[in-house]
Amino acid sequence: MAAGRCKECGANTVFDVEVGSNICTSCGTLEDPSQSVLTSYLDFAPHGDSTREFPLSNLTTDSLRSLRNKGGWNIAGNTKEVRENRNLVAMQKFLHSLASSLGHPGLVRRALTLFNQVREKTPKFRWGHKAKCLAGASLAIALREANKADSLRDIADAASCSDVYLITEPHTSVARSFGYVARTLNISVAPSDPTHYLPVLQTHLLSLLQRPPHSASSSTALPSTIMEAIDPVIPNLASIIKTATSVCSLVYPSTVDTPSSLPTTLSSLASLPSPPIAVAALVLSIEAELRRPLPQHAILAEMLGVRVGAGKAAVMQRYKLISDAVLIGVESVPWLAKHEKKKTRGGGAGRSKVAKATVAVQGLKDVLSFWEDIWRSGVEGRGRLALDVDEDEDVASYSGDESVGSTLTTSTGSERSARSLSSLDASVVGRKRKRGSRRLAQASQYLLNPLSSPLPPLHGPSGSTSTNVSRAVAGGSDMLSPAHLLTAHVASLSAPPTRLQILAMERGGEEDVGDEELFEEGELDSFLRTDEEVEVVKRMMDLGFDDGREREPASKKRRKEGGGTTRIDVDRLAALLAEPADEEDEAGPEVTWPADGDTEEVSEWRPLSPDPGGFMGDVDVSERYDF
Repeated sequence: MAAGRCKECGANTVFDVEVGSNICTSCGTLEDPSQSVLTSYLDFAPHGDSTREFPLSNLTTDSLRSLRNKGGWNIAGNTKEVRENRNLVAMQKFLHSLASSLGHPGLVRRALTLFNQVREKTPKFRWGHKAKCLAGASLAIALREANKADSLRDIADAASCSDVYLITEPHTSVARSFGYVARTLNISVAPSDPTHYLPVLQTHLLSLLQRPPHSASSSTALPSTIMEAIDPVIPNLASIIKTATSVCSLVYPSTVDTPSSLPTTLSSLASLPSPPIAVAALVLSIEAELRRPLPQHAILAEMLGVRVGAGKAAVMQRYKLISDAVLIGVESVPWLAKHEKKKTRGGGAGRSKVAKATVAVQGLKDVLSFWEDIWRSGVEGRGRLALDVDEDEDVASYSGDESVGSTLTTSTGSERSARSLSSLDASVVGRKRKRGSRRLAQASQYLLNPLSSPLPPLHGPSGSTSTNVSRAVAGGSDMLSPAHLLTAHVASLSAPPTRLQILAMERGGEEDVGDEELFEEGELDSFLRTDEEVEVVKRMMDLGFDDGREREPASKKRRKEGGGTTRIDVDRLAALLAEPADEEDEAGPEVTWPADGDTEEVSEWRPLSPDPGGFMGDVDVSERYDF
């Protein structure tokens, strides 16, 4: 419609493509409200929001116009851009329907991204069978990245059953496209988890058991001997799937918490396709539930492998490798029957007493239950690696002549038993070898977890380990505990923490610490002096104590020891000076003893005369202090 006037206000109108009508620029009234835009369910995300999942609005609006160039007229809708957009929309719809049929519609975006990247990097890309195979391979890679069960055969079958978007594409073509996409985009696709195929195999097994042996489709039916053997264990199908999951976890330890080191017989399976491993694990689990091998189990393996695209030879190869690994584990479980052979008259080995397959299926569950212990004993049986480090030998380092059952004591007082070394072979233990110091390992462990790890041993200047680290709390943390080092102030780290500080930190305050806890047992008694020290102090201080009795007060008449003048009667002088002593004040006279041995002079006590200069005399305060 051309621009005109608004019928409501008379202002100018502008045509809007989104609403398909003229809109007034003043009041916003639509000139033709009956105009509508047709949409599809593919325009919006399945979550119900208004965000578009596919960029359908990017299509050119002039696809119905006919253009004329030097070569003549172009037929409407046959330009390169229009054909490209139309093919992209068709591929988006195909991937959406294919992912929905597989039960993973959320992976459409990732599959579209991979498909567009491959299309841009492929020279002379053409739409057709190759594009459809690349789309299916892109969806398989998206499933693999999301840790989902990706089956190229399922994708090819889903594509072949679609009469609208795809014609029949063989499985081999989709598999080749899978490798081409991975090489072109340089994507390292890890093998999928075998446990993801177990639900599919379980459903397929039940469908096979429901088919009568002599039906019209006898080529896809199980033999009657296999059906009669499996029927009794169908109620225990959940236990069978659990056992099969444990078997798959030995090959791919990431599925459950198991040791990552695999036995030699299983290490080669980690890089092989997963579907045959899942089929072999399911067949072996059914036999373990029966406690005996299945009759014609190769036929069962072949029919189960058809569902996930695994051949009979590949499944039986995985079956043999897993059985050999179980036989190795049976040798480590003491109560299980071992595989033994009869002795012949010539002394050679004859036929087996019990078949290998029977021993494997009977001991499978016990081996899975004790697999971690079996794995650990196998690792310890190979001995420990020795690290030769040129360091000074110290107390905390290992020595070559240590006994196997000895107890190792660190500088922090913690004792660690060496029980794990007792399982080593006698020849390995008896051999003396130089071992490195544990200081580096202890320091690394302390840095990783300082609150739960002991401090590394303290080494003195001479290289010896300090073993007299004082304990602040009996049975508690050291004075240099990690908790104190991480929480104390920097200024207080120069001195070790006191007992009160450590107790207050552990109990949350000083109020919870009693007075009797501030001293260790016998610590307060160590502060008291011994009898010998008391006698020495008495003689040094001359306290006047003799045998526990107090001496009589000394006479006020004192004579100078040693020599003196003989011209003065000292006794008469002392008596003369002692007579007025009773009449003196309470403070008593001031007695001075001359240092040169002359006559003693005694003067009466008198109060100090006031000094105008105070204690400092005539000293000027301003000269001493800078005001």
